[in-house]
Amino acid sequence: MTKLMMSLLILSNAVVAEEALQWRSELLSGYRSLNYSAGGTELEGDVFSAGAGLTAIHGRFYSTLSAERDISAHSKTPNIDKFNRSDAALSVGYGIGDNISLFIGYKQGLTKLNTTELQAKGLFVGAGAGLPTRYGVFSFSAAFANLSADYRDAKFHAYSGNARGTSLNAAWHGKLSESLTYGLSLVRHEYYYQHFSTLLFNVNENILSLYASLQYQF
Repeated sequence: MTKLMMSLLILSNAVVAEEALQWRSELLSGYRSLNYSAGGTELEGDVFSAGAGLTAIHGRFYSTLSAERDISAHSKTPNIDKFNRSDAALSVGYGIGDNISLFIGYKQGLTKLNTTELQAKGLFVGAGAGLPTRYGVFSFSAAFANLSADYRDAKFHAYSGNARGTSLNAAWHGKLSESLTYGLSLVRHEYYYQHFSTLLFNVNENILSLYASLQYQF
């Protein structure tokens, strides 16, 4: 589910023969289009975000910690003048061969609309593949998440439920130097929240994100 997974596919050829622990840091900026539906509440908004991540690599194994939050958010819905979105994830993966990766992790996401909050957290699993070229690496990944969810309304009533989500990620990475890599990625998240206690509606959330990133290996 995290964008940092894609950078590891570039490294797979380089790290197989080395047993020393390596580190890779990432800074990213992004544009996110968010669509949210909960009962009679509908939101369409634009989010400009910033994030960071740190990856440890040992042989074919890797672990990534990443976080992202909005730096500005603009609602296109007249009756919603304020909203926020933030995400964080911790994952562990393994490279199969030179260009295929499997991963599992834990994530949490929080959406705030005026005085309403929706938070989800739980496990995800996925797989990715990379296609090396002369100029860089094109990669793709897909993941599935099974999450617990908490919804808090404007009257501060809390409701617990669960959520399922999917993620699709297409990315391009190229080297600027031996240690510095740039990346461009397009990510689609879809979440469906349901089974809230005493809440009479479900929640849908779709996020389409475009990212630019810099990664430094040390």
